[in-house]
Amino acid sequence: MEGWRTGPQAQKMLNDFPLLFWESEEFCALSGMFQVGRKEFEIRLLCPEGPLNLRGASVLVDSDFEQFLKSDKSIVSKLLNRPGEDVYGFLVEFRELCQTSGKNQPTDPHGRLSTSKLPTASFYRNLLAELESIGWANVESVDESITKVKLSLVDGAKRKHEIDIFLSAEHPYEILKTITQLPTALQNPARSGDKPIASTLRKFNELVEKHQKLFDVLDDFDARTWVVEPEHPTRSETFRKVVIGKFSSLLVDLDAAYPTGVPEFRFFGSETAIGPLRTRLDECLHKWDSALMPVDNLEAILGITFDKPKSGTQAAQFSLECGICYAFRLQDHGIPDIACDYEPCSRPFHRSCLFEWLRSVPDSRQSFDALFGQCPYCSKSISVRGL
Repeated sequence: MEGWRTGPQAQKMLNDFPLLFWESEEFCALSGMFQVGRKEFEIRLLCPEGPLNLRGASVLVDSDFEQFLKSDKSIVSKLLNRPGEDVYGFLVEFRELCQTSGKNQPTDPHGRLSTSKLPTASFYRNLLAELESIGWANVESVDESITKVKLSLVDGAKRKHEIDIFLSAEHPYEILKTITQLPTALQNPARSGDKPIASTLRKFNELVEKHQKLFDVLDDFDARTWVVEPEHPTRSETFRKVVIGKFSSLLVDLDAAYPTGVPEFRFFGSETAIGPLRTRLDECLHKWDSALMPVDNLEAILGITFDKPKSGTQAAQFSLECGICYAFRLQDHGIPDIACDYEPCSRPFHRSCLFEWLRSVPDSRQSFDALFGQCPYCSKSISVRGL
């Protein structure tokens, strides 16, 4: 076998199949990982007469590789028994065969070959029967694997609500998880049993009905106020951050179970702008009327009228952008949440931007985690705590 060890075929083997190794110097067994596309399979090639003659040779593969080869097993046997075939020649043709076979194999989302089994006919038959009983008008989509179903329903106020249901690819199928755009999770969805999807949709409908008043309140905020957070409000978020004046805003966090009750508040802006409003809220909060919408209560108690920007107008056009980075929303830091206390200025800043600005100015001073310096616009005193 010395000729094989030093010959060109051995070098080609090393270059083209670097994950395969001879088990001994007799060159009678080759094992390792055989790569097809992005997937690697375990393989062992037994050649009792050595690498130059594959008479009597056999190939052992793992279960995934066996499933992958399927009907091509007979072709592999013919390759092995072809007269004059050596190990390198066989491996090259074997790889080409696998690559051709792999073109018709399913792949996962990352493009890797998949050997998972398709659902049974009973799975499809029962799933389609259940969806038909629910009504196709309630079916938004079914993904290609038939294991994710998006359903919808419309409440009494003509609001559309959607639920994603993830199924096992088995019969009888089970519900693995659900995703909704509601403020509370769907408790104890029907995992299995008779028509679990229909049962889960009924529970979803009950939860939607339970939160009708909350949705009314959120819709009222979205329709009558200038909402700056969330950027794209959904019914799963029970808070709204609304503009209450120049460079100032109010965060209102509703109780999902009692949405017209007194919510939690947090003011943002310069102290000169929000201080009087905070005092007024504290003094008059006892006048809150739960029979009214929170927007009406806030306007009456604070003595303000909420403004809503014109359609299509962005917040930056109302000078709400940070006075340092000139951006309104930063990916990791949200919108400006601190402002200059000098009323004629009242310029807003992202806390992180102002902290970095003051840290770069030689005249700034630091006390523990707070920085003290001058406003970049009016030069009046300003301070900020670290993140």
